[in-house]
Amino acid sequence: MIGAIIGDIVGSTFEYVGNKTKDFILFESGSAITDDSILTMAVFCALEKCSGNYERLSEYTANEILRWYKKYPNPSGAYGSGFENWCLNSLEAGKIQPPYNSYGNGAAMRVSPVAYFANSLEHCKELSRKVTKVTHNHPEGIKGAEATAVAIYMALNGKSKNEIREYIENNYYPLNKLCNDIRKDYQFDTTCQGTVPQSIQAFLEAINYEDAIRITISLGGDADTMGAITGAIAEAFFGIPKIIEEKVFDYLDDNCKQVVKRMIEKK
Repeated sequence: MIGAIIGDIVGSTFEYVGNKTKDFILFESGSAITDDSILTMAVFCALEKCSGNYERLSEYTANEILRWYKKYPNPSGAYGSGFENWCLNSLEAGKIQPPYNSYGNGAAMRVSPVAYFANSLEHCKELSRKVTKVTHNHPEGIKGAEATAVAIYMALNGKSKNEIREYIENNYYPLNKLCNDIRKDYQFDTTCQGTVPQSIQAFLEAINYEDAIRITISLGGDADTMGAITGAIAEAFFGIPKIIEEKVFDYLDDNCKQVVKRMIEKK
């Protein structure tokens, strides 16, 4: 969770740049949380509100998303247009609107908290689907979020990189290109199928948390979202150096600081 937020912050200044190098300032001037961090916090709060009973998780997730959207209507990088329309229509109607069949990578960038509340791999998948389908109900949106959540859960529970790779390849995506090959012609992409496997591959090639963030941002894609996805998996596997973890508080208001403190306690 914290890994996702830090990855988002680091990637925020590279979103439309097409950066192709690992050699960059980690916290560049102008770095900020974006919708990726805001919605990760919304999902975390929804899971908290369930108090261990997740029957109404989808309802809580939708309500928390709208609450956070109202509080942070203009984040750095902006919300996706389909998501923003869903929020505005839900608020105008006074009730949650149907999902809009999205396969955007917003499904994957916000899902990391489910791995910390799940009590088994299958439970992790179930929670992932519940927090995703309120907006991203396209099969590719469901798959992208679930693959991300599964990778995080497996990393948290001591699985090796080879075990994570094998499970993802057998159940979600082929991981048959190294990042050096991906980087050559990879471009900005906001779909799950065009960012999640690349983000997982970046984690698999990394030697530590910071390296994972540098690799995924060096691919030249949707940098803040890929930072969030790769960062969440890398945190679960490697942990985050204290000096980097503490840096997150420089970019948060008091409301977000309280949520991130609870995330750290949950972790």
